[in-house]
Amino acid sequence: HAARLAPHLRVEELAEAAAMLERIDVVREGTIAGRLGARAMHDVTEGGILGAVWEIAEASRTGVRIDRDAIPVAPVTAAICRFLGLDPLRLISSGSMVIAAGPAEAAAITAALDAEGIRVTDIGCAIEGGSSILTWAGGEGPLDPPGRDELYKVVFVDEAE
Repeated sequence: HAARLAPHLRVEELAEAAAMLERIDVVREGTIAGRLGARAMHDVTEGGILGAVWEIAEASRTGVRIDRDAIPVAPVTAAICRFLGLDPLRLISSGSMVIAAGPAEAAAITAALDAEGIRVTDIGCAIEGGSSILTWAGGEGPLDPPGRDELYKVVFVDEAE
């Protein structure tokens, strides 16, 4: 797909995107978070970050309030998704992990991951009840269950060509 993306990305961006394949391991994050009291963890695979969060909430029988704007997306990922018409938050994101923890544990996990040079971002919290909410600048709505991963849109488009 590099040839298809080449007219829309700089050479550096193509190299950065290809290098992401080397960063799909979340063993260190999981080991640290487990040792420090994480209540739940989910590697972000099919369905993307929003799918992983929904699945944790569903398995925990709780709701969540997630700030869509707080979820980091690499600039090259955002550029590729814009070009292909994909939602990066519903796209397979191997190398990322959702970690749920209480406030004290979350602080310890965050500090330990930071010390290891592992990026960590607070994107939301558990809430009472079974409803999950997705917020963004100027609005909010339900956090829907994961559907078909955005990646399949690309595969389908390629098969049609």
